[in-house]
Amino acid sequence: MRPLVRQSFRPVTAGIVFCVVYLAVLVISVIFSAAIPKPTSQWCYAFIAPILYIVAVIAGGLMDGTDVVAALGVKRAPRPREAGLTVALAVACVVAFLPLAAGVQWLFGRMGYHDTPSYADYSSTWGNMLLGLVGLALMPALGEEILCRGMMFGALKQKGTVYGIFLSALLFALWHGSPVQLVHQFLIGVVMALLVHFTRTVWTSIIFHFCNNAIVIIYEFVYKQAGWTYTIEWWVYLIMFVVGLPLVLALLYVFVRGVIKRAERGVLVLAKAPETPQEHVRHALDVNGEYVPYIGGWQSMIAVYAALGLVTLLWLANTISGWVAS
Repeated sequence: MRPLVRQSFRPVTAGIVFCVVYLAVLVISVIFSAAIPKPTSQWCYAFIAPILYIVAVIAGGLMDGTDVVAALGVKRAPRPREAGLTVALAVACVVAFLPLAAGVQWLFGRMGYHDTPSYADYSSTWGNMLLGLVGLALMPALGEEILCRGMMFGALKQKGTVYGIFLSALLFALWHGSPVQLVHQFLIGVVMALLVHFTRTVWTSIIFHFCNNAIVIIYEFVYKQAGWTYTIEWWVYLIMFVVGLPLVLALLYVFVRGVIKRAERGVLVLAKAPETPQEHVRHALDVNGEYVPYIGGWQSMIAVYAALGLVTLLWLANTISGWVAS
C-alpha cells in the first residue's frame, strides 16, 4: 500500500467519491422504497446513508494515498468557546434563514409547486422524536459534513478558497434535491464551510449541522404535540430576518477575531497585523497562507464538474416530477 502523504483530498478523488456515493444512495433509496414499507424504509435510509458517506470518504482517501485524519481535521477538537459560539451561530442561522426558506416555498407555491421533502415521522411520539435526533440530526451531521465539508471543501479550496466555499455549498444544496430547500441549504453550506476554514476542524460544522437539524425536529415535535394550528405571519418572518442576519454576521466575525487572536499569540501565522474589519476577514481567510485565489483550468476538475452536473440533473428531475405531481 502506498504511504499516506497527502494532507487533503485531490479534487479528482473528491469528485469521483461524491458521484459514486450519490448514485449509491439513489439505488439504496429505490431498493428500500420497493422492498420495505415506507416508515421503516425511511428510518433505514436515515441511518445507513450517512455510514455509507463516511466509509466512502475513508476508502477513497486511503486508495488515493491521503491522510484522511489530517484531511478532515478530526484530531483537533473545538475549544469550549468555539463549540458554544457554533451552537449560537446555528440558532442565529435558523432565525435568519427560515424566513428566506419560507419565502422560497411561498414563491414556488404561487407557481403551482406544492411538493415538500418527506422524512420519517419524528413528531408523533417522544420515542420518535428522540430517534429523529439520532437518525435525522446526528447521523446526517456526521456523514454529510465528512463528505461535503471534510472531503469536498477540503479538496475544492485548493483550487480557490472562496471558490471552494461556494461550490461545496452548491453541491450540498443540490444534493438535497428539493427546490424549496435550495436557498436555505446553500446558505448554511457557506456558513459551515467558513466554520471549517476558520477553526481548522470538521467538528464545528458537525456541531452546527446537528444543532440546525435538532432545532427543527424539536420545534416541529412541540408544535404538533401542543396542537398549534396558526401560521407564522409575514411580519414575524421579517423581524426574524432583520434580527437574525446581523447576528449571524456578528458571530461569524467573532470567529474571524478568534483567528486573528490566535495569530497574535503565535499559534497561527499572518503576513501582517490587520487593522480594519475588512482586513480581519481577509487575513482570517489567509491564515498560514491558506488563501488561494481561483486557479483556472478544467483538467483536474472534471470529476467535480461531473458531480455538479449529476446532482443538478437529479435536482431538475426531482423539481419537474414534483411540479407534475402538484
